[in-house]
Amino acid sequence: MVDALYAEPREITDPEQCSYYHSMDIPGHGEVHGFFDLRSSVDEYLGPVDFAGKRVLEIGPGSGFLTFEMEKRGAEMVCVELSEDKPWDYVPYQHPQFDEWLEGQREYMHRQRNGFWYAHAAVQSKARVHYGSAYHLPKELGRFQIATMAAVLLHNRDPLGIIANCAQITDERLVIVEQHDRQQVEGGAADLRLVPNRDNQMVHTWWHISPELLRQYLPVLGFQVVHESTHVEQFASVPGEAGEPLEHFTLIADRR
Repeated sequence: MVDALYAEPREITDPEQCSYYHSMDIPGHGEVHGFFDLRSSVDEYLGPVDFAGKRVLEIGPGSGFLTFEMEKRGAEMVCVELSEDKPWDYVPYQHPQFDEWLEGQREYMHRQRNGFWYAHAAVQSKARVHYGSAYHLPKELGRFQIATMAAVLLHNRDPLGIIANCAQITDERLVIVEQHDRQQVEGGAADLRLVPNRDNQMVHTWWHISPELLRQYLPVLGFQVVHESTHVEQFASVPGEAGEPLEHFTLIADRR
């Protein structure tokens, strides 16, 4: 049964049980703080996309800010998020405090799911959520006009596989947002640069993905890049505090 693919909305009444990846204004509650604040730059972040009347697949909605913004613009939203029993695709870093960190991340992800459902109710969203994995998208999800992958691919061991999975079920357009690699020179190679090493204790980020790689890879999947832009977003390592600028790029590719 198709409806079994989608989660029943959680009834979250206590905002203290929630965490947020993006800052947003929640009706009836007020402002909440996340690591990024896209409220004044969301259209630049997503690029020139007409979401009206489109069925949109979103990989990794987090606490839902982009979900609800695309819905405001007329999209029918279907989100794919990790279920509680599927841990994030962490780098298997060998460190004595890894298990402690992992437990903290599980708790954060639980609170972030709560934040999604708390805001979902407040904005009266109709977005549906499939808890599973972007590595295995059930065919019962159907087809989509647009698929979005916003600052999520860098956190996965196989980002190219996720893009391919989305491409297989998307008829019109892919939207990909990623961080610019600070170490990559302009006009650099089409590559994935591995981020974790023995010393940096990086367990939540696998790759920096070059836009050149996507320009080369997306046509292999039957899509042609039609828009590319760069923009700077403020990243706050502690939500609510001053952020540091991080340059991102947005690529939009249409099925040929």
